[in-house]
Amino acid sequence: MSRYRKGAGPPSSGTLDREPIALLLRRLYRERVCGILQVKWRGKLKAIEFGEGYPLAVWSNLEAERLDMRLAASGKLRSEDLDEAQRRRHEGGPLLGEVLVALGAMREEELATALQDQADEKILEIFSWEGGQYRFRPGETLRRSTRIAVVSSPAALILRGVSERMPLKQIDDYWDAHGSASLVPARDPHDCFHDVEIDPSSAAMLDACEGGIPIAELGTRPEEERRIVYALIQSGLLGFRSGSDALRPAVASATSPRETAPSPPPQRLERPERREEDARARLTALLKQLEREDPFERLGLSREATAEAIAKARSRLAYETHPDRYAQAPATVQRLAQQAFSQVEATYQALSDPERLAQYRRDPLHDRHQSEALEDARMALEAERCFGQGVRSLNHHQWKPAFQHFRRAVEAYPEEGEYHCYYGWTHYLVHGRGEESLKRAFSLVKKGVKLAPKCAAGWLFLGRLYQMVDRLERAEQMLLRSLQCDPRNIEAMRELRILESRRPKGVRSLLKRVRGLAPGK
Repeated sequence: MSRYRKGAGPPSSGTLDREPIALLLRRLYRERVCGILQVKWRGKLKAIEFGEGYPLAVWSNLEAERLDMRLAASGKLRSEDLDEAQRRRHEGGPLLGEVLVALGAMREEELATALQDQADEKILEIFSWEGGQYRFRPGETLRRSTRIAVVSSPAALILRGVSERMPLKQIDDYWDAHGSASLVPARDPHDCFHDVEIDPSSAAMLDACEGGIPIAELGTRPEEERRIVYALIQSGLLGFRSGSDALRPAVASATSPRETAPSPPPQRLERPERREEDARARLTALLKQLEREDPFERLGLSREATAEAIAKARSRLAYETHPDRYAQAPATVQRLAQQAFSQVEATYQALSDPERLAQYRRDPLHDRHQSEALEDARMALEAERCFGQGVRSLNHHQWKPAFQHFRRAVEAYPEEGEYHCYYGWTHYLVHGRGEESLKRAFSLVKKGVKLAPKCAAGWLFLGRLYQMVDRLERAEQMLLRSLQCDPRNIEAMRELRILESRRPKGVRSLLKRVRGLAPGK
């Protein structure tokens, strides 16, 4: 395991004029520091959390870098979906991204990509600054709920930041300050990124520097090449040699007769297949742990774990799962590492918020219960929408569309008895008076009135169905129940009058009892 030293890299504070962000990222990586790097310039304030030299999370005060602002600017979401997600978010619900997924406005994969782009942008934007100050706070962690997990490696951030964002004047000023030196490949393995991936242009530039390239020549090179060379220097892949050493390999000065560099300790060589197999097994086991519902168990902690213990567990697991450690591994291993790292960061983000931490201490399965409640609410809204469409179709005597709408309402929210009542009645209207059709219709409506005994429409539908099978006395009883639920139910009154007209003379009717229920009596 690599060194774990707090604040051993850069000075406690300084200016980005003298120590640019690219150099700071490299030094933090080299010293394997843990803590927060704060940078500010002209009202902009950002904080990057590091663990073992890797950027783990970032926070920014810029409105334009908020997730909702980026999604709105991208045009990938409907404004109404974003407004609804914001409303739920402000009411004390889950994070914005979780609400968008629950609403079906985004897929999990789209949210993960959006969050990663947001995290990269918050760091890459610093490369465009023309100045600023920084302060390193060793051992501290970000605790704000708006913190965004970073997946990109420091080397990748340096290469992208220099190539895409850094002002060209800063790069050219750097060449002017080192005009008498030459560029050669760096040989010190502790001073470069082992996980950096370079494109063919960068690889060709490294090869060209093997014999030494005078920096004075860079002024005539295209902008793209000047940017590539600067990025390679800040990544530690290129170094300087001046005077008589300018055209020698960079390793020459480290191996003089009087100062022979100590040999590294012998290392046991392993077959690549064995290393990949071990990594896959280790990450698979860790992913199984991280899939547990209890967030404390995911980090290997008890429910009483302190904030400091949570931060330490997160730092340890983030180092073990960071994708950069597996940059040279097969794609399957890289995917496992990415999934595990994302799970670690998501769990820590939840536990680092004091309010959510208190919720998890009371109920470790809070996420599942909240997710179930959100899903239940979503399905209830969908069911009510379908039910409303069904009622409109039924009022226009469109039996088949109404039947389909009521069926979807029942499927979305089967606990609502009124939906079953209307579903059963339209089943009869669509499928006719056949024995099986009536049996099915009775079954659905009876289930509905059992779930919702005060549903006047359900008893009305039962009364009509009993008339279809000539059970008139039973029909009267059902219609009476409908009026007991709703004395203003005109349809039930009409059905009872029809039954009275069909009744043989001399047979006692229930209609007199019913009239006593009418309004104003």
